[in-house]
Amino acid sequence: TAVASLKDTMARAERDGGKDPGKNLFMAERYAEAGSWLTSALNSLGRSAEAVQIGRDARQVAEAVLEIRPGDFPALYSLGLLEGSLGAAAVEDLRPADALPFYARATGVYTTVSRLDPGNRTYANNRASQYGELSRALWSLGRLEEASQALGVAVDATTTVDEGAPTLFLNRLW
Repeated sequence: TAVASLKDTMARAERDGGKDPGKNLFMAERYAEAGSWLTSALNSLGRSAEAVQIGRDARQVAEAVLEIRPGDFPALYSLGLLEGSLGAAAVEDLRPADALPFYARATGVYTTVSRLDPGNRTYANNRASQYGELSRALWSLGRLEEASQALGVAVDATTTVDEGAPTLFLNRLW
């Protein structure tokens, strides 16, 4: 299964120094990346407690990589995925207020990588997606004006992805 494969990847990366970026930066990037995908997979399976535990661990590694190399794309990408997944876990556990800082950080990460690599459609799409998730969490808390602003940023961000994307994005939202 994907979960078993990702756990194995994390274990191998850890064995080769992946939890210590000062020791092995490349393996630390792999550890954080596998952890970000594992966190997302576990959320999809409804295993949010396990997802949060692994996500926090992998996030620490991604942040440590970024302390050494602030513009490290693999670490930034992993961090964006992790923050979004941690936000999703909070929403899944009916704690939308707790999701807000995670979604805010995910949008910040994807805004940064979109500026560093403006033609990258994946980063632009992930930025739009995280603003959409932020909008949903704000909406569920009754913070309608902020939700509307976040949704507006999401729609604007999709324009970077594709000319027809705002309509497709709005159809997917509602």
